[in-house]
Amino acid sequence: MKSLPSDDAAHPMVGSIVKVADLKTKAKTFYSGSIMKFDSTKNKLLVSYEDEDKAWYNVDNNPAFFTQLKNDDSFAVEGGKFKVKIVTLLEAGGLGEDGLR
Repeated sequence: MKSLPSDDAAHPMVGSIVKVADLKTKAKTFYSGSIMKFDSTKNKLLVSYEDEDKAWYNVDNNPAFFTQLKNDDSFAVEGGKFKVKIVTLLEAGGLGEDGLR
């Protein structure tokens, strides 16, 4: 198996399945996606959505904050403009809390 680039491997959320809501809208609908990459120079996470759309989000917390999170926890990105809810957190070794990828 090919190793993750150093930036990707440096963030505990990479590989996790999430739902993202835009808090600026009235509906606050959550959209399902996966966190694909982390850019440490820009402090951004790349989310790939089920409809194949992709978006980069500025991270509001340092990587150590994310090591304390578990499934169903939420965190803000883009200065609180978006809410990210963790569906399946990818843990070290490549498996989620439920033992599945």
